[in-house]
Amino acid sequence: MAVIHIISLDAVTVQAVKNRRYSEEKIVELNDRLQADTKKKKKVFLIVMTAFSIFLFVYGIFTLKRSIGFPEAIPIVLSFFPIIAIVGLAVWFLSIGYISLQWNDLIRKYYPSVYTVINGRPDAAGFSDTDKTSGTSKTSDKSSVSGQTENAEFAALEKDIEELNSIYIKANNASRARYHSLYNSIYEKLLEMESKGTIVLEPGKKGLGYLRELLINDGPEFSYTIIFWCKGNESKKYRIGVCIRGIPICKPND
Repeated sequence: MAVIHIISLDAVTVQAVKNRRYSEEKIVELNDRLQADTKKKKKVFLIVMTAFSIFLFVYGIFTLKRSIGFPEAIPIVLSFFPIIAIVGLAVWFLSIGYISLQWNDLIRKYYPSVYTVINGRPDAAGFSDTDKTSGTSKTSDKSSVSGQTENAEFAALEKDIEELNSIYIKANNASRARYHSLYNSIYEKLLEMESKGTIVLEPGKKGLGYLRELLINDGPEFSYTIIFWCKGNESKKYRIGVCIRGIPICKPND
């Protein structure tokens, strides 16, 4: 019994997306890889189909003209092309198209903000090769996606900061544990954002690394804070550090 094989995303990637193991930047990077791979396959597919169609037409004409004549052979040969087109579309979907549909469906469900940004691009998931409206370069598109992704990351960080400041640390041990755990999470995210250039730190300070040393080694200063903000939005600033009582803080810079 014949088996129809559909080329799809590997199970590891699918599970990683469902579990949101990838950052939004990684999803954009994977999308760009899929787009490039789809373009290559599309080019090869069109070349093969064109060559096959030409061969079939020429071969059919030479074969049939011996029995029914040249003019009569043309409509018979051409009648096969709708069938070839249907088969070609089926092959395209099974070998190339399905994986793009599967990918779009995954990021729509598990990375909706990235999905919205990507599908606003003319080259989303490899379905279009050129910008049909403004002729904007892919470099510009990628910068736009990156900028919106960075803003989404910082917005998520702001929610964490808001939650951190809603915790009453003196309530009980569980509250203190939750507070310190969330602070560490915010700190790690800031380190990652700093490495990617998503945030800007107040100039003239010792940096984020010093805060950890201060907490672990009881540095000489009673308190130390660093002001930071999202790149491109200096109007809204935050402060992270250690207050005079040795408690780690992260809050709006009022």
